[in-house]
Amino acid sequence: MITIIFSSIVLLIVGTICIQWYKGIRNMPFITQKATDSLSPNETVSVIIAAKDEEKDLASTIRSLMNQSYSNMEVIVVNDRSVDGTGRLLDQLSSAFPSLHMIHIKELPTGWLGKNHALYKGYKASSGQWLLFADADITFHERAVERSISYAKAANLDHLALLPENKGGSFFYRMFYIFWSIIGVWNFIAAGHAGVGAFNFMKREVYKKAGTHKAIALRPDDDMKLGKTIVDGGFNQKLGFGNGVISIQWYDTLREMVRGLEKNLFAFMQYRISIVIAATLGILSFHVSPFFLVFYPSFWVSTLSAYVLLIYVFMYVKNKRYFSHPWWLVVTVPLCALIFLYCLWRSMWKTYRRGGVEWRGTTYGLDELKGRKRE
Repeated sequence: MITIIFSSIVLLIVGTICIQWYKGIRNMPFITQKATDSLSPNETVSVIIAAKDEEKDLASTIRSLMNQSYSNMEVIVVNDRSVDGTGRLLDQLSSAFPSLHMIHIKELPTGWLGKNHALYKGYKASSGQWLLFADADITFHERAVERSISYAKAANLDHLALLPENKGGSFFYRMFYIFWSIIGVWNFIAAGHAGVGAFNFMKREVYKKAGTHKAIALRPDDDMKLGKTIVDGGFNQKLGFGNGVISIQWYDTLREMVRGLEKNLFAFMQYRISIVIAATLGILSFHVSPFFLVFYPSFWVSTLSAYVLLIYVFMYVKNKRYFSHPWWLVVTVPLCALIFLYCLWRSMWKTYRRGGVEWRGTTYGLDELKGRKRE
């Protein structure tokens, strides 16, 4: 009887999550399909990029920005204490592109994460009526800025966040990324706010009223927190898909992705062990147990679990439209869930072992991070 009740609860919660996810993702636009006619470039746009040891991808990112169809824009790249060839590369690119503005940061002030400080410094040097905060490894379609401002104005938006089209990577990376994409989009939908570090496009005045990056100076999840401050301020926000507008090679392998997530996941859990434990129990219950209980020697338990699996099949089939993957990867859900838990507990363990978060070559104390969050 207990197993039947448990399976019924799992079906009810997974079904509710599926409905939330499906209704939400249907309202997320592909702005290539929604773009209006070309605008006359009468509003200025400042593209601001923080670069820390980005020698590998930065040149292609800047070239794609310099080839934009929207002419009334400036590009500001902030070299945030890079120790590779990023600084030299920027000097070379400035010769080829005189309109490229550079800022070189040598030291990090107390009370800031490096990326947040770099983006804030870029904002202080900018003049655009619209701000686009982007990453240094993004490839922009030649009409990316034009389509973004066109859509934002037509939809009367204050903030447009776009999920970049993710290309390449090993099979196991793609497998886990698809699982991540579903729970990630659902998290945005359930939270009621969004922010994407790869593409956060907003009005300058809205950014100022949201408190700028000074309000989230010590948040590793700065993109999400900036999105929350914008929504909390009563401004109009939209999350959409950047397919055909922006693309990224996020990681090459699953190992790289696991390492990349360690700085953020514990921050998402508000640095609280109790939330990590609750999330662990939820993930094991909703994403792992049905795949085993479907073989349970009870008609009702196996049937209820089979319905849960059908819900996941539905989600993977529908998700294919947005993230281009084979639907049969649904069979990897329990494995991906266990990998996610490994990432989560690894993030928590490393945070406590180090006494803080290591990001871009700098370690930030846990007490400092928690203290800033409570302010």
